[in-house]
Amino acid sequence: MAVFRKINLKTFQTRGFNLTPVEFKDVVPFVIKRLYYFDSFKPADKTGAHCHKIEEEFFIQAKGASTAIIDQGQGIEEISLQPGEAIYLLPTITPIEATTLKIMMNFCDYVRSI
Repeated sequence: MAVFRKINLKTFQTRGFNLTPVEFKDVVPFVIKRLYYFDSFKPADKTGAHCHKIEEEFFIQAKGASTAIIDQGQGIEEISLQPGEAIYLLPTITPIEATTLKIMMNFCDYVRSI
């Protein structure tokens, strides 16, 4: 069973910017309780492979590109994400690592102390 689903978000190009609206009710199958985002990411750094046994997550690639490295028990998979693409991750014991990202937003259904 797949632990993720990749989603292409509709982006509208205008005269001075790109606009990507997200209707959460159409793409996120849980109630969003927290938003956090990554930025100022150095190419040599990594986010730290880890997993969540409870938390569902929805990542949106906002700027730049990233690679989600996912192990579903069948070996490592690299999922490329470009601006306007998103990935939904089910609760799992699967390690997730993101590399080479610029700005990525993460919406989740679980709130805990940081």
